[in-house]
Amino acid sequence: RALLVGVPVTAMAVTFERTVRALAIASALSCLAAAGIGYLAGRAGVRPIRELITAMEDVTHTADPHVEVDAHRADELGALARSFNGMLGRLAHALDSQRSFVADASHELRTPLTTLRTNTSLLFSDRTFDDETTAVLQSAISLELDSMQTTIEDLIDLAVLDADADAVLARAELVVVAHQAAMDAQRHWPHVNYTVTGGTPGVLIPLHANRAARLLGVILDNAGKYTPPSVDHRPEVVLGLETDG
Repeated sequence: RALLVGVPVTAMAVTFERTVRALAIASALSCLAAAGIGYLAGRAGVRPIRELITAMEDVTHTADPHVEVDAHRADELGALARSFNGMLGRLAHALDSQRSFVADASHELRTPLTTLRTNTSLLFSDRTFDDETTAVLQSAISLELDSMQTTIEDLIDLAVLDADADAVLARAELVVVAHQAAMDAQRHWPHVNYTVTGGTPGVLIPLHANRAARLLGVILDNAGKYTPPSVDHRPEVVLGLETDG
């Protein structure tokens, strides 16, 4: 004898189908979540690189290196950002120095040019001067041309010194340099009486004589510029020298 038993599998098929559908949905959601988390993690990881790119584009478009990126990281990207900030800082310092240098050079050339223009206009005007006045004007023009030539030579020397950091400077006598600077300032500002006091003859300073005179001339020139003329007395600017050691 044999016994045949039949069991319906519809419920099992439905359960299996639901399980497959649930696993498919869970897998899809897991993939989407993993992709989203990976995208956010990737953006957070490359954010310093994007800031570097943005900073470089800004410097390229504006030619202004006064920018800084976030470097508060302890990994390689943070080290890269700090190196980039250091490079931009040096570029900004160089740019500021260049602008200041151009302004100083313009200031140094403006006074001789103004004096040259005035004396040349007088010398070639329709007025008639005696021989002494003509000689004074010619001497003033020659002195201003020498001053401009000295300034141009200073610019060339600065370029040479920038190229050769080990260049050896000359030595000059301080008292002689001070009197030369006072004489130059007296010529530029005749309404002020310049006087040099003190100092020990023979004291040397590590600068070329003309360069040292120009250095003191900047101070004396500013003193003459900001000393107003007086009708009662002649203002006085005193350059005091003192040896220490």
